[in-house]
Amino acid sequence: MQSSYDKSWKYSLFMKNPKERAGILSRLFFSWMNNLMNIGNKRVLEHSDLYPLLDEDRCKGLTEKLEQTWHEEIRNSHIKGRKARLSRAMMKVLPWSDFALAGLSLFIAVACNILQPLLLGLLLSSMLHGGNVQYDRWLCLFAGGLCCSALFHILAMNQYQSKVDYMGMRWRAAAIGVIYKKIFKLRLKDLTRVQPGHIIALITHDAQRLDQIFQKVGYTLQGLVELVTVTALIWRLVGFQAVSGIIFLIFLLAYYIGMWDVCMKLRLRIARWTERRMGVMKHIVNGIRAIKMNTWEWPYKRKVEEIRRKELQYVRQKSAILSTFETFLHTSSIVACFISLTVLIITGVELSTYSIFMVLALIRTIRLSASSKFAAGVNFIGAVTGSLGRIQTFLELEESVYSEDTYSRKRTRSKIRSFLDLTDAEMSKYLSAEDVTKISNDIRSGKSVPQYEPVLIKQRSLDAPDNPSNDIHVTFENVSCHWGGGNKSVVLRNITFRAASKELTLINGPAGCGKSSLLAAILGELPPTEGYISCVGKIAYVPQIPWIFSNTLRENILFGKPYNPFRYQAIVNACNLQKDIDKLSDGDLTFVGNNGLSLTEDQKARMGIARAAYSDADIYLLDDPFAPVDARVAEQVFGKCVCGLLSKRIRILASRQLQYVERADQILTMRAGTIVNEVTSQVMGYRSVKLHSPGESRERERKCPSNKTVEFAIEEEIQEKYRTRSNLFEEEEMMGPVSCTILWNYLRTGACLPFIVVFALFTFVVQGAILIPDMWLLRMSESATLLNLDQTTWYIYAAMVGGVFMLSIMRASFFFATTLRSSERLHQNMVVSILRAPVLFFDTNSAISILNRFSKDIGCMDELLPSVFLRAIQITLFAISAFLLPVVLNPSVLLGGIPLFVLFLLLWAYSLKTARQVRRLEISSRKPVVSHFSETLMGLVTIRTHSMQKSFTEDFYGYQDSHSQGWCMTTSCWSWIGFRLDSVCVLFIVSVVAGAFYVKLDAASTILSLIYTLQLLNDVSQNGVKRSFEVENYMSAVYRNLACAEIVPEPGYAMEIQPPVPWPKDGAVSFENISLSYSREGSRVLKEISFDVYPGERFGITGRPGAGKSSIINALFRLVPDCAGKIMIDDVTINNLDLQRSRRGISIITKEPILFMGTLRMNVDPFLSHTEREIWEVLEKCHLKSWVESLPKQLQQDLADCGATLGPSERQLISFARALLQKNKVIVIDEASSTVDYRTDRLIQEIIRNCLLDSTVITIPHRLSTIID
Repeated sequence: MQSSYDKSWKYSLFMKNPKERAGILSRLFFSWMNNLMNIGNKRVLEHSDLYPLLDEDRCKGLTEKLEQTWHEEIRNSHIKGRKARLSRAMMKVLPWSDFALAGLSLFIAVACNILQPLLLGLLLSSMLHGGNVQYDRWLCLFAGGLCCSALFHILAMNQYQSKVDYMGMRWRAAAIGVIYKKIFKLRLKDLTRVQPGHIIALITHDAQRLDQIFQKVGYTLQGLVELVTVTALIWRLVGFQAVSGIIFLIFLLAYYIGMWDVCMKLRLRIARWTERRMGVMKHIVNGIRAIKMNTWEWPYKRKVEEIRRKELQYVRQKSAILSTFETFLHTSSIVACFISLTVLIITGVELSTYSIFMVLALIRTIRLSASSKFAAGVNFIGAVTGSLGRIQTFLELEESVYSEDTYSRKRTRSKIRSFLDLTDAEMSKYLSAEDVTKISNDIRSGKSVPQYEPVLIKQRSLDAPDNPSNDIHVTFENVSCHWGGGNKSVVLRNITFRAASKELTLINGPAGCGKSSLLAAILGELPPTEGYISCVGKIAYVPQIPWIFSNTLRENILFGKPYNPFRYQAIVNACNLQKDIDKLSDGDLTFVGNNGLSLTEDQKARMGIARAAYSDADIYLLDDPFAPVDARVAEQVFGKCVCGLLSKRIRILASRQLQYVERADQILTMRAGTIVNEVTSQVMGYRSVKLHSPGESRERERKCPSNKTVEFAIEEEIQEKYRTRSNLFEEEEMMGPVSCTILWNYLRTGACLPFIVVFALFTFVVQGAILIPDMWLLRMSESATLLNLDQTTWYIYAAMVGGVFMLSIMRASFFFATTLRSSERLHQNMVVSILRAPVLFFDTNSAISILNRFSKDIGCMDELLPSVFLRAIQITLFAISAFLLPVVLNPSVLLGGIPLFVLFLLLWAYSLKTARQVRRLEISSRKPVVSHFSETLMGLVTIRTHSMQKSFTEDFYGYQDSHSQGWCMTTSCWSWIGFRLDSVCVLFIVSVVAGAFYVKLDAASTILSLIYTLQLLNDVSQNGVKRSFEVENYMSAVYRNLACAEIVPEPGYAMEIQPPVPWPKDGAVSFENISLSYSREGSRVLKEISFDVYPGERFGITGRPGAGKSSIINALFRLVPDCAGKIMIDDVTINNLDLQRSRRGISIITKEPILFMGTLRMNVDPFLSHTEREIWEVLEKCHLKSWVESLPKQLQQDLADCGATLGPSERQLISFARALLQKNKVIVIDEASSTVDYRTDRLIQEIIRNCLLDSTVITIPHRLSTIID
């Protein structure tokens, strides 16, 4: 099978990763990234520009290594009698040299960080004893040591960050790889113990956390070591009383950890309400046609807003906690310093310049590492522990083992001829002379068959010994099966039958009777608990829900088999796919992704049949594949393919439809998991349910003059809207920095203009206020005697500290409130915009993309963006303060400061241009990993049946390596940027020291300047730049949501003309020269259609798919804006009426019944405009009264998950009850019986005949018998 993933990583412009041959200095300074950074500044990067992965980073090797160590861990745990731990196995995946290098780098970085305040103290002491030559020598030595410690700190810290990022990536790739390989080992029965969404979450959430595990462990160790060391230094250098400030930080640390736990609990509550809200939004997006036709927009809007309000309650509580985190981030060191100095004064310790600034320097050293970072590390480790536990639980799922006593499956060569061995006369049934000529010419010219390789297939021997045990067959002997423990879950009971070669076995029965479970048992997905299953022969399987994977249409049919154009074309013809292929832009080489999003269900079903036919199997299991296929097309495919090409094979067809009974050799009727009878079609003599031809239909029409059936002979149109999806709201990222317009619209949504201006000024004032307490300490240090400071001076200092804290928390609170208000209002605008959007919008944008705006992007705006945005603002303002403070204290610093400031900005702009593009490539390469994983889960049985596990696993490795390639380049970009920006900060430290020496600045001012400049190393380069980049990424969510809120609505919502009351009164419908197209550039689907439907008439619309049946309904409900002509109901032209009022005058019953979250009564009477007596009368007419009376709460029964627990019959009958209750004179029935069993179908026909006598009924039938009877 030709892989569908982007192989550009294999064909990189750089055939080898420069890191492989990079020297020590190149690795130390990340110079091996220079080439990529230059390319990114010259042009737009493509995936082929990225450096190829190193061998040790490839998913395949990492996965195999983890599999090996995990199996060893399980074996050792059994031997030693202890519990297996996935973490122990994962530790062995990476070489110990990686841990040693990371540990050494962290040790050097921590040592240098602790050394800096010591050197500051020595420098301060030397400056205070200035004038002595010996002290001057030491002064230079300490100053040089301070600069060198800063340099070694950035070297070690950047190396540590790079190393642990790569280690985390390898853990993630290995974990995802073993999860993917595990799903192939689990049968459907095993997978019933875990939800598909949970498996997806393992790779999208749990495994993703492994990226940062080593970084967070490092934070925890760094914080612990620095906290203990700084505590000892303060005790030793200043006094034990000064440890009181450290104690405050320890309590603050406990607060962080405790509040993180509270935040996690709030996150779970938020997630529950988000899930409920998204359940409603999913219902809106998937059922938008029904919602618009039934005018349910505003009830759904109120429901979404109600849930959203409850969701925001917990978001606000979490935001209140996060606002304190952001406040303490920049005020905790000020408060801790105040506490230490206050305790020193209270206990009578004489304060000195040395003691003041040593306390300040030491506490500032651990401001981040021993507070927020340490707490984040502790909580993250707890979260990762839970993630590893969930991954381990999944890996430990038991795999079904089949006993030879209950299940036997052999793949043996059939004695049946392959299709390639057919005679010319037989082949002519499936290939026309034109097909043969065209294929032969294409082969000779090499045109349009690039994948064709002549394949010599050995003819199957027709003289094989007649060994009964090897005859192709499927045999069940008293088989019983269940999906889970307990007799209540038994799905098959005492099944006995045998299917032999050349036989068509039809398994018939109502929904839920066990048809699909029986096929699953044949496939080995549902092992028998009793009895014996024997299956001999190669199996092909067509699932009930068509499965299409991301590749070309041709590859979906070939599915790993060699391409033979004769066989391929014959199968395409037999499955009636040629016309559909001709409509596609690139024919059968057209890429079909997202589970065949660009295809109709009818086309996907026929592609599934074609795939099975091309596999040339011995046994074909068909799980109702013709359900979504048009009746005429289904009859043709059934005759040509199932009963033609595959006539020599075993065919087992599970279906509720009876038109296939006549051709079946064996009929198994199932009820409640058992076979109630087993007869042959000859004995049964069933002839009455075959498809009527048009002639027969007209003959029946003449016998039933009261019903008028009009067949519209409209030319088939494959609508362009289904062929090219615009993906307007795909995960597009902004290519440049945050647009001022986007930022302004975001803030303006949450606040008025005066508030924004005042808040911006207030933010600058607060940042200035944060400097005042330290400047006051500088003033106090200049006093002749600090011991005798008057109380007023200290009270002013205390007031400053308290004021700074209050102002900071006000700033954080106002900011969070504003951003949450923006998120709340933008969500409201988005809901209204989606509900009023044209239906064409939903046809040209995938449901997943639309729903992502309300889940992922709104979640980002609620919880991620406010915190990161505020932190970026605070860090930026602090960086400006840290630059200006030394300049104010010593203007000579400007000589070196201005060039360095310009260099910093130039480096920032230069590097971020490439970093943005690499990040964009990394994000785009992440989607195929999840998409391929999801596709595998959906098509697991098909993949396993066709033995395609290895091919799909190799594809997955490719996808994962492509993402790892982008991820490695992203983290390497950050290392390149971080080291260079840190280096500029080191040069600025040198300039501050040099400036202080040059002007002989006083000791206190010099030390205060250096305290602030040293913080630039962490706060600006390591945090500030990354936070600003994160803001850009998160603002992409705002950008998409703003676009979603500005969708052009349907024009009819702005119309205010109302029809007379009552309307409609009679139910006469008239179409006059109606022409319709789904886009202005597209071809017309309806071409000047005119007809009249008289009051009380039964009016049928028939035609094959694409003929325009649904387009007539769309025109009647004004779902398509580009519609010419005039539609009248009771002599009232609806084109200019208020849109919702015109739709409210028509009732519709759709193919897929739509229910919404709420009570049963709300679903029957959405506007609560009828009495309970009227509702019970309607329920009785729809044969639902006894069922409703059996419910615990009857009419007030809650329909969980929008009625998903109800069967299709109950859901459809509720739709009929709703239509009857509305008492409209015009009722549209759109294939209402296509999803229900025959009993419900008969009830529906009875309702139509007896209860809709006074209404005009327009019907689009699933079967002609629906309108003929």
